Amino acid sequence: MSLYIPPRPAIRPAVKAGPIGQGAGVLMTEFPLSTLGNMTTPQAKMRQALRLGIEVPWIRSAELVIASKIQGLKWHI
Repeated sequence: MSLYIPPRPAIRPAVKAGPIGQGAGVLMTEFPLSTLGNMTTPQAKMRQALRLGIEVPWIRSAELVIASKIQGLKWHI
């Protein structure tokens, strides 16, 4: 036996959240970063990520901070 409970009517219509502020136009119209470059294989994407991680100083420093925070954690599943 099942019990039917009718849905409650919405008090106000649902509004989809979106970006608000000065950069909203760019966020709404910019193309995805995955379309940059002619990388067709995962190996090419990883090659570019490794190259950028070595060449760009702020990426390298961010990765060092992340690695220093997780290096002492115990592994678990």
